[in-house]
Amino acid sequence: MPTSAVPLLRIERGEVEEGIQRGHLAAVDARGTLVASQGDPSRLTYFRSCAKPFQAIAALRTGVVERFGLTAEHVAIMCASHSGEPRHVTVVRDLLAHAEIDESSLQCGAHWPYDEAAAKVVRHGMTEPLAVFNNCSGKHSGMLAAARLLEAPLASYLELVHPVQQRIRKVVEEFTGCAADDVMYGIDGCSAPNAAVPLSAMARSFAQLVTSDDRAAGTAVEAMTTHPFLIGGTKRFDTALMEVTDGRLLA
Repeated sequence: MPTSAVPLLRIERGEVEEGIQRGHLAAVDARGTLVASQGDPSRLTYFRSCAKPFQAIAALRTGVVERFGLTAEHVAIMCASHSGEPRHVTVVRDLLAHAEIDESSLQCGAHWPYDEAAAKVVRHGMTEPLAVFNNCSGKHSGMLAAARLLEAPLASYLELVHPVQQRIRKVVEEFTGCAADDVMYGIDGCSAPNAAVPLSAMARSFAQLVTSDDRAAGTAVEAMTTHPFLIGGTKRFDTALMEVTDGRLLA
């Protein structure tokens, strides 16, 4: 099948090329202007977990921090794809407690912690994993907190027509610069709606995220770069990148 993807990584074993990873790249400047690309920078691409800061911004704009007394750690876990280590689980549960939401309301599904040491410990005491171990549980907790504040139904917080998801849609459109009709939606692995936009627009959204004077965006960025362990965890690249750059890079 023809593809516009280009070789980005060649894998060699000895002197033999064993594999090629193909893909697309888009780089923009601080103004969001495309300055470099490989493959097709206009290729429609799902945000997947890269959407989390923007999903968190939608929750922050409802006033959840002020209403429920949330901390920067709570905001960081809302932006995280965490490894399910004890600290991650503690912060997720504390966020839910602040909003007076039972963890049974989480609809992200359950899996064992990604961190092998954490998974080994909890497997000794239970036969089934918990939703709070899910790498997306912080994001879902933020959505639930926003739903609670808006007095919207908790049971349907993942439906695209729900007030929380509608606010997320507006944030995605704002930061990507895409018109509503140009943003497509599918369902992510954690059951939440997930936006697909041109790759260059996704890059633009992150340029806007780190340069915007928007209060909620600044809160999310500061939380992520101040608490990098909560974003990923032990031996995670995103955590390490923010740690070694002292927060100068966001991942």
